[in-house]
Amino acid sequence: KDHRAGSMPLVPHKELKEYLQREGRRYSLGTPVYADDRPSLADLGVGIALYFELLRTLGWAMVAMFLLGLPSLIITFAANPDAAADAVKAGGPLGVLRVFTVSAMFKSSSASPYGCDSRVCTMRSGEEVPTQVLASVIVYLDLVYSAVFLLAIPLLHDRFASRAAAIDMAATTAADFAVAVWGVPPDVTEDALRAHFD
Repeated sequence: KDHRAGSMPLVPHKELKEYLQREGRRYSLGTPVYADDRPSLADLGVGIALYFELLRTLGWAMVAMFLLGLPSLIITFAANPDAAADAVKAGGPLGVLRVFTVSAMFKSSSASPYGCDSRVCTMRSGEEVPTQVLASVIVYLDLVYSAVFLLAIPLLHDRFASRAAAIDMAATTAADFAVAVWGVPPDVTEDALRAHFD
């Protein structure tokens, strides 16, 4: 009894034999958050399951945001190969962050052979592309990039709300029991009666 209480999680619908000889072992990176047929992170507690579900959803959102942000960086460096060096020279500890903005594709000086001016972008290959086209691609990708993050938030909210509802349905509380009360004076209000029992 002590071994079972101290070493094994409370798993009402799973066979405890799956947890034998697992004391002190770590859960692998491939452990599912929820599973009916094998050990899962949800067995360790609701909070742990929700935490790792949050990490997984945000991780996929970050991968999507990275992939959507990658073309912006490629366009910037194709249009202005000196963008990183120019950003460092432009100054300050935050100067490097300029590389991740639309302004990085513009020439730092008129003598630079590559980069964009207000009308046309000269690529390293010698091709010329209208500045408005490249800037539009970057801006629209940034809008989609931001939308991915903004859509991840309601997704997480809905998913957590459904999990909370499922947990509330599975948990037994005092509200699940009906209480019969008799002998209540007729002049007592419903609120007063509720306050008495609360």
